[in-house]
Amino acid sequence: MERGIVLKFQKNSLTASLIKRISLILVCGVVLFAVFYHFVFPTYYYWRLERPVKQTEQLIKTGRKKFPTAIVVTKVSRAGLTETTATDELTLRLARAGIKLNTFWVSEQTLTAARQQKTSQRLFKQTKQQNEFYARFFIHGDDFYLVGTSIPDFTQMATILFPLLLLATLVFLGLVITLLVVAIRRQLIRPIKELEQTTRQIAQLNFSTKPKSFDNELGALTASITQMQQNLQAHETELLTRNQQLKDFSANLAHELKTPLAVMQLLVDSERLGLENPQLLPELDQQLKRMNELITELLAYSRQLQQDVAREELDVVTFFEQQQEQLLDQDFVIHLQLEPAILNTNRALLQLIVQNLITNALKYSTQPQLVITGRVLETRYEWRFENSAEPIAAETFAQLEKPFVVGETSRNDQLSGHGLGLAIASQAATALGGTLQLEQTAQLFRAILSLPR
Repeated sequence: MERGIVLKFQKNSLTASLIKRISLILVCGVVLFAVFYHFVFPTYYYWRLERPVKQTEQLIKTGRKKFPTAIVVTKVSRAGLTETTATDELTLRLARAGIKLNTFWVSEQTLTAARQQKTSQRLFKQTKQQNEFYARFFIHGDDFYLVGTSIPDFTQMATILFPLLLLATLVFLGLVITLLVVAIRRQLIRPIKELEQTTRQIAQLNFSTKPKSFDNELGALTASITQMQQNLQAHETELLTRNQQLKDFSANLAHELKTPLAVMQLLVDSERLGLENPQLLPELDQQLKRMNELITELLAYSRQLQQDVAREELDVVTFFEQQQEQLLDQDFVIHLQLEPAILNTNRALLQLIVQNLITNALKYSTQPQLVITGRVLETRYEWRFENSAEPIAAETFAQLEKPFVVGETSRNDQLSGHGLGLAIASQAATALGGTLQLEQTAQLFRAILSLPR
């Protein structure tokens, strides 16, 4: 047993909505066709068949004698013409032309109108035929004319033609609608479904499938989805990188905190065991200072980018002279070679950068001096911090701006570092719209700070 074709659509299907709307258009078309058939078409039908008769009348009045073959033209002398004679004479002439009418009569009103140079028109039923005879009466010259033609009965003709016309109309509309639905499904709905499947995969963070490209209006939508896919993929990669950095940061932080705590625990345990250690309190004090410095640096590292970067005008030379005065080690010498300039920047963040770079030089420089040069560029101001230092392995040097990365052992026991200084300085430079670049040669370490003017 064969089953009929059943169309199944999902809820709010675009295809189902389209078919419903087209079906509504089809129903409206059938209604309009019925109205046209009942009112408009009959009027047009009679007007079309009456037109040759009126044209023939004009030909007679202009003196022409050649008329259309389907038009009956007959005349009688107007002299002494009465209702009876006009009716008899015209009936005879119509019979000779093969036209037999059920009731034919030329009334006095028709003759009177003709004598006044007016045209009268009437519609007669033909004998034994389902036709009508349309006639026009008028006088031209010395003759009384009858011009007419047989008109097939509209009702009978329409009864025959209407089913055929309706069937042809329905078949035509059905074919057009089918082709339209197929074309729309192929050109619009199917590509949209493919794009919908692609966006579902993107929503599941699956970027393996690339959207198909189209040469029509869907091309712009495809380009937007492709751009969105690339942005999301880049964002996901960035998040994964940040997540890994956070894991590394947490591991390093735990290690940095564990070291002083382990030393303190060892000192406390030795005291409990009765082992005399005259350096107990100094060692505890040093480890507490180490933890305090670590926590202070961590707070600076985590909070600096959360602050609003309020800018103010700042004199470069005066600012660096103030930083020089705050040195902990008076034996450490800073040589300033600065071009004068006024910068519009944030004092706190710039101070954070400079202090960390100076402290880094104080910890690791092989000679107790640091050279700071500054020069004005077109749109930026550039500082170079240079100090002597032992070379660092290239692999370690490339990661110096990451948290807890220490290049070498500090030469200042009182300022041993945790590897956060350069990371803090790099983040602060980015917050100010600048850059921090590190370089090294055989016996020289250089930090280049560039900020917008």
